[in-house]
Amino acid sequence: MRGYNVLSLFGGIETGYAALKDAGVPIENYWSSEIDKNAVKVSAHNYPQIVHLGDVKGVSVANIPFVPDLLIAGFPCTDLSFAGKQGGFDNDRSGLFFEAVRVLRECQAVNPNVLFLFENVPMAKRHEWVINEMLGLRPWANNAALVSAQNRNRLWWSNIRTKKVGLF
Repeated sequence: MRGYNVLSLFGGIETGYAALKDAGVPIENYWSSEIDKNAVKVSAHNYPQIVHLGDVKGVSVANIPFVPDLLIAGFPCTDLSFAGKQGGFDNDRSGLFFEAVRVLRECQAVNPNVLFLFENVPMAKRHEWVINEMLGLRPWANNAALVSAQNRNRLWWSNIRTKKVGLF
């Protein structure tokens, strides 16, 4: 079986890459969009095979030399989180969600079967509803304490089903 072609948005230190590898998911290509220089430095050191794309606003699927099989995105929660001011999507940070959706649509145009996984924090229902409508599904919730030392609730939106589809 060939490996998956993965596009990661807001990849941070690329825990997405680590999770896929730990789960035994074969990876053929892994490209990442991240602007935090320190996060890129860490991921480049730990996973030199990752291609770094920079700012999500400059990502174009047409410029990627593979067809993405999986898109993962943990878009900024700064203005969605209950811990913040809950300003919503009308700002430069949490509004980047719409860039993630743009990239998802570009992926779907070349691969209608692209799998996706979006992650964020619990938020006001009015904000969650925007995401639900844009992605066409509702999230499931879990606590990061299941897989990390942090006790943080998370919301996940994905078209990856619980039946075996070759990824999990």
